[in-house]
Amino acid sequence: MKTSRTILAIFTLAFTTETSVAADQKWIQLLQDVSDRASTAFLIAYTCRDALGVAYYNAVRAYGEQALRQSGASPEAIKNKFDTLESNFKFDENLLHEGDAIKCVWMTTEANRVFHASVTAFADYNLSTKP
Repeated sequence: MKTSRTILAIFTLAFTTETSVAADQKWIQLLQDVSDRASTAFLIAYTCRDALGVAYYNAVRAYGEQALRQSGASPEAIKNKFDTLESNFKFDENLLHEGDAIKCVWMTTEANRVFHASVTAFADYNLSTKP
């Protein structure tokens, strides 16, 4: 009887550990998706600053920073990430600046829709894994 309990305990521990690792991988994947989508939306907002204005650009940055705070990262680390992205954009000679407002509205709308969907998936996953 004691042997069967030991085997059951080992099996339960192994299953729990494997499930935990899979859950951590899912969390990392979702967080990476949020980060990638935030970077894309930020890049498009930067590209369209002339057409849509600096206020829109700043709003996209603020939303990106807010979304990444869900990961538990420090506000300083998140700010540094966006500062680095912005710096890279400024010095990228191949980066185009879009002046067509209608094109920018379509591009930013799609980028923000995809970004928001990834933020929602990440938030839902976080809520589903809490005890």
